[in-house]
This record gives sequence, C-alpha cells and structure tokens, in this order.
Amino acid sequence: MAIKTGSVPSRGRRVALLLPMLALTLGLLLLSFAATTAAAAPNFPDVPAHHPYHQAVYELADRGIISGYADGTFGPERPVLHQQFAKMIVKTLTLRVSTEAHCPFTDVPTNLDPHDPLYPDKYVAVCAAHRITVGKTPTTFDPYASITREQLITMVVRAAGLPAAPSGYTPPFTTSQFSTEEHYANAGKAHHAGLLTDLQGLGAGYNFTLPASRGECAQMLYNLLVRGSGAPWTHLAAGGNYSLALKTDGSLWAWGDNGSGRLGEGTQVQRNQPTRVAGD
Repeated sequence: MAIKTGSVPSRGRRVALLLPMLALTLGLLLLSFAATTAAAAPNFPDVPAHHPYHQAVYELADRGIISGYADGTFGPERPVLHQQFAKMIVKTLTLRVSTEAHCPFTDVPTNLDPHDPLYPDKYVAVCAAHRITVGKTPTTFDPYASITREQLITMVVRAAGLPAAPSGYTPPFTTSQFSTEEHYANAGKAHHAGLLTDLQGLGAGYNFTLPASRGECAQMLYNLLVRGSGAPWTHLAAGGNYSLALKTDGSLWAWGDNGSGRLGEGTQVQRNQPTRVAGD
C-alpha cells in the first residue's frame, strides 16, 4: 500500500506553524495584563505629584500595603488607629499572619473587615509577638485610639531593630517634645538612621505627641523599606511574603517568610529583620 507523503506536517513544521499563534496569544495576554494593571493603579486626587508624601503613598499603595477610601481619595491628613497601623507595619515587613496567631490584648476586636478575616486581632498579635508593640498595658492595646507621632516612630524603630545612636549624636529635637524618655531615644535612633527623612515640619517645633497622619505613617514606612536598619537600599524587590534588598555597599539582604530556604541565607528560619545574605 502506498503511503502518502507530505499529508502530515513534520514536527518542525508543526512548531513553525504554532509559533505565530503562540506569539499572538502571548501578546494578547500581555496587553490584557497591562490594561488590568493600569486600571488597578492608584490615583488619589488628594495626593498630587507635588504632595510631600506622594512618593511614599504611591509606593506603599502599589505594594498593597495601604489603600484609599471608597470615594477614591487617600486622606493623607487623616489620623490612623492603632489597629490600622498594626496591619500596615506587618504588611510592610511581610510578616506571616495566620488564624492561629494569639492576641494577648483583650480589647482588640475580631472580624472587622469582611475582606480580611485576620483584621485586626491577628495583625496586632503578630506585632506583639515580634515586640513591635507592648500594648498600653500587658492586656490592653487601645485599638481605636489614634497612633501618635512618637508611638509611630517607636514601633518603626522596634521593627527595624535599630541600635542606639552614637555617643554625642544630637538630633534636631529635645526630650521636652516627648512624653517619655524612651520615645525620645527611639526618635534619636530613627533620625540617625534616616527613618525620619522627609517628615514635614520636623524640628524644635514639631509636636511628637499629636496623632500621626496617614501621610506621615506612609512616609515612615517608606523610609523603613528604603533605609532599613543601616545604609540606604539601592534596589528593592518584594515577593508574596518576603523581600530582597541591595545596599549601597553591594551586600544583599533578605527578610520575611523563609520556607524552603527561599531567602538564601542557609536556614529555613523566618527573618523579621533584614538579614545579610551575600556581598563583599
């Protein structure tokens, strides 16, 4: 029986025929992804390009750390509740949050957000577990109170694990501007590390006991991302539950979920502070 040749394309021929179709499909997917991303990009009318906290607000919004209100605004001058900031800083640090987390404070509510069953008690629990907060008392957190500027700074300093400022270092503010010596010392650490950079009005007339605004919280968390616990970061990359950063000295740092040793520092231990991975 004669066998017809050329009736079935060779493998190479089939691949050649499929390549244009694959390219078209991939192009359509990329266009769809770009359109979706553009549609989801934040655009807060009350945080225009010239706003002092514009870069910080948009960077954190792009990372999903903060969001705006239903009317499309961000409200940079509005205050931030203790429980709201707990979620913001946990997301900034990419700390793991689970339903098993135990909140030691009896005044923290549960299930306030239908879109996030972990809010607020589980985020507060993570902050307590990592000593980012010690609460108002050992059993209370005062979740509905507005976080003050000095409380904001202290929580960020604890999260960053900052060392004491060098002996003889003098920040541009005095102890009389704070309610406690601890807050003053933490502000000195933060200022020396660059974590107070671009806070508006900082200096001798700055009232650290006033409620912190959403813009100020965004700036502090942005500074934490950029500067971390030492030299400024030159590059940042965030995964689902972990982050990588390159410092100006060429060293690579990582923190967050370390399942399967994904951080590359030789263990599977979760790192809640930037941990050096490589570099000369």
